[in-house]
Amino acid sequence: MRGGDASFIPSKFSLRGDVAYLAPDNSDAVNLAGEPTAYIDDFEDAQRPIEISGARPWKLASKPLNFKDKNGVQYDFGPDVPNNLDYGKQRAKLAWYNIDRIFYQKTAATPKNIDDEELSRNEVSAITYSELFPKKELDVTQLDLLNTLDLAYYPRERGSYNYDTNTDAEGRLNTPEKRWAGITRPIFTNDFQRNNIEYIQFWMQDPYENYAIKKREGANENTPIKEGKLFLNLGNISEDILRDDLKQYENGLPEATDPVSNVKSVWGDYPTKSKFMYAFDDSEENRRVQDVGLDGLSDAAEKIRFPALKNLEDPSSDNYEFYRGSRHDNANSTILERYKNYNNTEGNARFGSLNTENYPTMGSNVPDAEDINNDQTMNTINAYYQYEISLNENDLVLGKNYIVDTKTTTRQTPLGDKQIKWYQFRIPIKNGRSIGGISNFNAIRFMRFFLTRFKSPVVLRLAKIELVQGSWIRALRNIHENTPENKDVLDDVAQSNFKIGVVNIEENENRTPIPYVMPPDIQREQMRGSGTSIQKQNEQSLSLAVKNLPAGETRGVYKNVSQDLRMYEKLKIFVHSEAVGNDDLKDDDLVAVLRMGSDLDAHYYQVELPLKKTDWGAKTATEIWRNEFQIDLKKLARLKIDRYKVRGGKNSHLIFPAVKEGEKPMYRMRVKGFPNLANIKTILLGVKNADPSGANHSGEVWFNEMRVAGFEKKGGWATQLDANMNLSDLANVSVNGRYETIGFGDVNQRTDERNQDEIKQYGLITNINAGKILPKKWGINLPLNYTLTEGRGWVSSTVGIVVWAVEKIS
Repeated sequence: MRGGDASFIPSKFSLRGDVAYLAPDNSDAVNLAGEPTAYIDDFEDAQRPIEISGARPWKLASKPLNFKDKNGVQYDFGPDVPNNLDYGKQRAKLAWYNIDRIFYQKTAATPKNIDDEELSRNEVSAITYSELFPKKELDVTQLDLLNTLDLAYYPRERGSYNYDTNTDAEGRLNTPEKRWAGITRPIFTNDFQRNNIEYIQFWMQDPYENYAIKKREGANENTPIKEGKLFLNLGNISEDILRDDLKQYENGLPEATDPVSNVKSVWGDYPTKSKFMYAFDDSEENRRVQDVGLDGLSDAAEKIRFPALKNLEDPSSDNYEFYRGSRHDNANSTILERYKNYNNTEGNARFGSLNTENYPTMGSNVPDAEDINNDQTMNTINAYYQYEISLNENDLVLGKNYIVDTKTTTRQTPLGDKQIKWYQFRIPIKNGRSIGGISNFNAIRFMRFFLTRFKSPVVLRLAKIELVQGSWIRALRNIHENTPENKDVLDDVAQSNFKIGVVNIEENENRTPIPYVMPPDIQREQMRGSGTSIQKQNEQSLSLAVKNLPAGETRGVYKNVSQDLRMYEKLKIFVHSEAVGNDDLKDDDLVAVLRMGSDLDAHYYQVELPLKKTDWGAKTATEIWRNEFQIDLKKLARLKIDRYKVRGGKNSHLIFPAVKEGEKPMYRMRVKGFPNLANIKTILLGVKNADPSGANHSGEVWFNEMRVAGFEKKGGWATQLDANMNLSDLANVSVNGRYETIGFGDVNQRTDERNQDEIKQYGLITNINAGKILPKKWGINLPLNYTLTEGRGWVSSTVGIVVWAVEKIS
């Protein structure tokens, strides 16, 4: 209508509505012990190993700084000054390698002299997964052969670039126990602090049991063989292997047609040409004159430079030999002899006519350089943490010397089964001794192993060398209930007495004094392998071990999460407890602590579970897993209401209920501040010494299968309505409304993803052309718009509070 004129545009009205109802249920596949279950953390990822067992990244090490050990004994490996040959005169012979499988597979490539007797020696016999990790299931495409990093140390033989002439009549070094040898490798995950790298761990075969190193290999029957030390360094380690502040890189040495143009030091010749990458060209003649080792000298040049050793075939002891070859075959070399010179650098990149065999013998196609991490610079800084491992036979016992587990395995050899002793070492990086001024773990660029204090040859066979990265973070303070966050920080001794680790079915099934078994009703996960094969996966638990924990104190680890627990009935965790060493631990002396909330200091729930200890020698799951958290989440949520009834609105910053001093440990649920089950941001697991007698205690506690059980199966419904009306060309009116109850959601959503709130929304939109009611001749358009939206939400009462929210826009 405009000024009394009728309009011929018809009016319209439309209405649409939908109603839906969700009737949730769960699949039987998620049931555990008859209850629907969802996992918060199964601890399979509690620690992520970074394996460093491969031999190739390891290179000849520079000399460690001289030092005194923890007993005040001086270790002097030579002067720490450049351009002094005495710097290298204590270096003994070390070979490192992964034994090639050709020695075990009896192919045409296997040397003919490698017989059953040789393959049955402890130092070289094949090690399989089924021997060391019998519970580990391999894919059908995997060989049952475990690669170990073998360190063969010969303390009476000169190492590379050792020009010591003080030898016996047979050319052997005197005072072998004062010699050393080592290897270094780069570390590329070098911010240990940020990546929460807590440990270095590895398995080591007993080096003395069934000792079979022969006299021809360097053994001396007249000296003790059961003593020595292994040191580990982490940090900045000098790459200046031949210390002279000059960087060696073989492809920078003069080519065959170049005039002699070298920088010289007491050690040898060094490049004057800059190179932007480490690569040889394809010229055989250039390769012959450049592939001469870290001293830059051929054998002939070495005899001129070091006349006191000119009668030796290789004065620098740096000539490379492949483990296969005519010389070895003609000499009937043992496997140890075949690998003795495998890591040397002169001649390790020969090809074409330079190779005298009819098969490849090249050790590396990359020029050797004093640049272990290949960053085009030579680090000369020595600032690292040092860890000492005594390999004296009397020190190889469980609970000492970083040994956390031992096992005796059965090795199948060509001459029959043999019993083999293994030790698992777990070295906390926080326990390192600072050398050279290092003060943190933010830039760990290198790792070094070195051996010393041995009098006879030894072979260390190391399996699964790993940097262990944790997903649970160590709490650096005592876990008090009412102490501010920055108080009571643990000192170095307290931190070293608290160890975090994992125990699992593949590695610790024969653990002593208590083997690892899975908790009741728990099965190993299965994953499809190649073809139709099915592999069982590893299963493990988080381990917290305390030593001399003072009464009343708590140690713990925490993890940041994002969890909404309102739709579940219970939270459960399996827990195991055992005494460590000779501790007189009794039931209830240790308490497992679970703390969760928006933070760990002001707003959290805490549940305490007194622990029944497992006696040594227990075997079954029910004997070993005697404890379990079974937390009623609705009761936990009501704690804030209970606190209000007792305290009113006061003292919410103090934990409730309080515990009287000396009160007997008991199962408790407690609250501090205003945590919210809908917004769990962090979880802490801890061990508390609750012994009322005040005695210190040492024990180990395992946590496994943190899960929620009993889903909220109450369904929900939702409806929405849309109405639209057009009044000719005068006005448009749209009305919409939506309502959803708690428990409604998509059929593909998990329980905790469905609505936790009751939602009401409605809206009104109008568009009016007021000019239509004015005379047409005025020619006026006057649009008017009005919009109203409003929403109201009620949070589920299981949180303990109700929230009402309204938004209005007009």
